[in-house]
Amino acid sequence: MTIVFMQVDFYQFSISWSRILPIGHVNVKNPAGIDYYNQLINELLHNNIQPMVSPIYQRMASVCCKD
Repeated sequence: MTIVFMQVDFYQFSISWSRILPIGHVNVKNPAGIDYYNQLINELLHNNIQPMVSPIYQRMASVCCKD
């Protein structure tokens, strides 16, 4: 069963930044990763589903909040 048939209004997902910035620098981008998220968002909008991007809290907490 797909989310289209479930008749949801929105779809929440996180962006894997390593998929977009594979070595962690903004000057090196992965076009395939950018295309993946563009296609996902476009398909959601095409089906009247609002995309909602959320931050990855666990990963951020493990990096930012070390004792």
